[in-house]
Amino acid sequence: MIELARPAFLWAGALAAGVPLLLHFLRPRERSRRALPTLRFLTEESRVRIHLARRPDELLLLLLRMALCFLLGAAFAGASWIGPEEGTGTLVVVDVGAGMEGAWADGDPEALRAAALDGLEHPLAALTLVRAGAGGIPEVRRLGPGEAAEALAWTDFRPTEGEVRLAHLLRALRDDAALITGFDSLAARVVSLPRWTAWGVGLPELRTAHWPGAIELVAPPVPSIPPPAVIVEWTAPETVDEPVQQALEVLGLGTDRPPSPDTLRVVLHVGSEDSLGELWAPGAAQARAVSPVEGAFLLLDGRILEGAGPSPEGTPAEGTTVPVLRAGGVPAGAARRAGGRCEVALPLSGDAGIVGSGELPLLLESAIAEGCGITPATLAGLPDDAEGAVDAWSRLLRGAGLPGVVKASTVRGEEAGTSLTRLLLALALLVVLLETLRTRASDRRRAG
Repeated sequence: MIELARPAFLWAGALAAGVPLLLHFLRPRERSRRALPTLRFLTEESRVRIHLARRPDELLLLLLRMALCFLLGAAFAGASWIGPEEGTGTLVVVDVGAGMEGAWADGDPEALRAAALDGLEHPLAALTLVRAGAGGIPEVRRLGPGEAAEALAWTDFRPTEGEVRLAHLLRALRDDAALITGFDSLAARVVSLPRWTAWGVGLPELRTAHWPGAIELVAPPVPSIPPPAVIVEWTAPETVDEPVQQALEVLGLGTDRPPSPDTLRVVLHVGSEDSLGELWAPGAAQARAVSPVEGAFLLLDGRILEGAGPSPEGTPAEGTTVPVLRAGGVPAGAARRAGGRCEVALPLSGDAGIVGSGELPLLLESAIAEGCGITPATLAGLPDDAEGAVDAWSRLLRGAGLPGVVKASTVRGEEAGTSLTRLLLALALLVVLLETLRTRASDRRRAG
């Protein structure tokens, strides 16, 4: 099967092939005067008209020129030979970064095989390992289906410092799909348990762009990690309640843990200004600075989260902490801690773009950590059974209404399969040579 990366060029080449044909019809033909043997049978009063049908001469030369135009169009179209279709294959990407140290530290081949390969609905098309490298650039090792069983020990690919971000795993899926041939559709599996810190800005858009179908998330067996000694209760209108709950699950925070003596109870208020209680005074006048990025949150570590919606009209109550700002220096939250209780208020409306996006966990983490005096490292742990984090990530990766498998052509790059570009260019050069030789022969014949 031949696939085209840029089909428009093939159509352009086919249209260009008609140009030599048109020129051959328009080219004036050489004329020679010869006596017509039957002229004596014609009288001057004859009304017979003789019509000469114009047909292209030099048919071989015409065909060579048309073939040259078509071959050049096909070469620029990025033609590739994919090979016979063989149904659906599964691409498996495994996180072997430091974040998975508890799962991969022993290097047990059977445990790794169970997490990566067991229960595959379709044959394995590719197995890829991803770990964090120097400077944040991920290191990738791709294993072919034939070497998967032997290489699953991975003794030479141990975890290193640094966690793998989910964006790295998505890119590995996309790159694998661009190289895989022999399958007409592909399924995807990611073996990882990403912490909330792996959720980068713009991840939902990146996820859709890199893989248009659903992605199966398989959580490896990880040892129990003590959860943060924080219990979060929240109040939010219906329009933002579900996104806030999902973001808290990504952070590993919830209300279903038994409190301990050192547990901090955080009460989170999210909603319109008049619903935030005494932490926020609605309608109070406040100075507003003009900002080139109006409608964004400015975190204290310098990150900017776009899509914050309109700035609130109110202002934090006296004596509260401002844990996060709107771009331009406008307060965007308020917090007050007293003993084992901390209250946080975020004036966030349902029409704000930040709600439900991948940046909401970052916003809530910043508000809770800075407003309540909790170090971010405390919030970076995993819950006891990791079910909340797995469920939150699974919702993102599955996507609503996305197909379980996707056509291979929708995620392949132009480098997929065996490229025919060089072959087509070589044929085009051969046609140029033949056309030159034929033209010279035709010129010599006319000159003789």
